[in-house]
Amino acid sequence: MIGVEYGAPYEFKHDNELFEGDIPWDPEIVKESLDNDDLFVQMCYMMVMDSLGLNCSTEALEAAVANAKFELCHANRMARRNYWRGIMPPLSGNPKYNMHADDIDFQIESDFIGFIFPAMPISSNILCNRVGHIMCYGDGVYGGAFVAAMHAQAFFEANIEKIILSALKAIPAKSQYAQCIREIINGYRMHPNDWRRTWKEFTDKWGNTDICVPNHPFNEDAKYNGAYVVLALLYGNGDFGRTMEIAVRSGQDTDCNAATSAGILGTIIGYDAIEQKWKAAIPEIADTPFLFTNLTFNKVIKSCLNFAQQNIKKNGGNFSNTDLYIKVQQPKNSLPFEQSFLNIHYSYQTTVTQASDWTFNGTWHDFVLGRGDNDIFKCSANSGDKLQLKFKGKAILLEGYCNNNGGKADVYLDGRFAETIDFYYRDEAGIYLGNRAHLFHRLNLSDKYHTLCLVVRNDKNVKSIGKNVWIERAIIYK
Repeated sequence: MIGVEYGAPYEFKHDNELFEGDIPWDPEIVKESLDNDDLFVQMCYMMVMDSLGLNCSTEALEAAVANAKFELCHANRMARRNYWRGIMPPLSGNPKYNMHADDIDFQIESDFIGFIFPAMPISSNILCNRVGHIMCYGDGVYGGAFVAAMHAQAFFEANIEKIILSALKAIPAKSQYAQCIREIINGYRMHPNDWRRTWKEFTDKWGNTDICVPNHPFNEDAKYNGAYVVLALLYGNGDFGRTMEIAVRSGQDTDCNAATSAGILGTIIGYDAIEQKWKAAIPEIADTPFLFTNLTFNKVIKSCLNFAQQNIKKNGGNFSNTDLYIKVQQPKNSLPFEQSFLNIHYSYQTTVTQASDWTFNGTWHDFVLGRGDNDIFKCSANSGDKLQLKFKGKAILLEGYCNNNGGKADVYLDGRFAETIDFYYRDEAGIYLGNRAHLFHRLNLSDKYHTLCLVVRNDKNVKSIGKNVWIERAIIYK
């Protein structure tokens, strides 16, 4: 709660660059965490488990998030759309259906799993494997498992470097996620007093690796932001404020990264040891529900303790009214080795304004979202209207917009039917380039020239109030 609000004003304001300005704090700011979108999802999962038990189905967890009132972005939003399309976990996070598979979403939602498996990282991995594949795959899942394992270890270990090294054992050593974390550790050992140098060396190497938004310095990749969390923890050296400061100054998803690093440090030192200037306003809101939930600060703590007691007993321990007796587990990877986007790299992008690439037949017209997003979309609601794109590459991602008045369109690749796109979404989805709606993608094409054709259909989702189709750009990979 503290970390997410400390970092919130700077979220994606500094992408691949350091922020060196002032970071003011007022204890009252923490009250805004009750409405923060980065806390809803894991609490939604906890509410399902409160109701159905720890062994509830993955489908029940995803159904709750898919039908929840709060808005979602990136991997979570794609998983919601997949659920509505009938694509259930674990396929909802699979790169075949989700180009956000490596994104940060599960990494920022896995804290509660670490909380409820104190010193039991093997058991936390089992739940991470289930929950993480709702919206992610590969490195996206490993990010959440790594964070949960750090929390689990932090209950019984105060040395931050030991916690990080131990948690690394919970994920595949040959994954790119593990490689990124090791690079930060090596940088810390070589430059223990110069976090900016370690930041620069890492950022120069990994700053342009994002697959889902590769044409922009914005980076939602779990391993990239996870590395900044580790950077903050190592160089923060146990100081709560300093740890959050480094997480924010590193840029990118600052509220999530500050929240994760502050959460782990909070697990290490305990609530009582957090300075009053950070937590002074929490008692005032401790019984006020978080938005879109029936959970309060006090209820969340009670729920986590209840789950922890169940897990402790299930895994060979016990508890009394005053003590927890935990059978400590040594971290061990049980996750399958997965790579989301093997051997594809950003090649180029083409927007609908680049006439040499695109052909439009029918009544397509320009559409601009506004409110700071002034890119031009092509829009049509007329059955039979067609667009065609010729491209050369091994994979393609079509981006655009969805809303409650969206229609449907058929996509053909090289003359063969590929998929029907449903442009209906209950809310506006796709504003701002870093958060465009992913409409269609294909991986593992032959690396040659291809033709994509999209034809507007006459039908629509039964929930939609219109038949609009919006296309803004295509991203091509080699």
